[in-house]
Amino acid sequence: MLNSIVMHSKYGKGTIISIDDKYIKVSFESHNQLKKFIYPDSFEKYLIFIESELQKSAIRDYCIIQKKREMELEKKRLEFEKYEKERKKSRMTTVKKKQENIRNFKGISIEKEH
Repeated sequence: MLNSIVMHSKYGKGTIISIDDKYIKVSFESHNQLKKFIYPDSFEKYLIFIESELQKSAIRDYCIIQKKREMELEKKRLEFEKYEKERKKSRMTTVKKKQENIRNFKGISIEKEH
């Protein structure tokens, strides 16, 4: 991917000058600018590889990352649901104990009066 040519709708033709785990840096000739993009997300909307195989690879990477993100969100949603159920159960237990204490207290008060 390094030194590959990409196209951007606003900045035009550019060359990838660096790559790391999350970002690519592109030098755009016509604007004499260096821009940083999230990889592979930027190939979903903003950048297009001139070489079709690289474009396919970037879209494939994007789809894999999106699937992982969706799975992580689903896992967090399920954890939150579990937490909420436990919290509600705990709250109901506390309410029942308070009600029982009130009933016991009233029972003691009544017994003392008789």
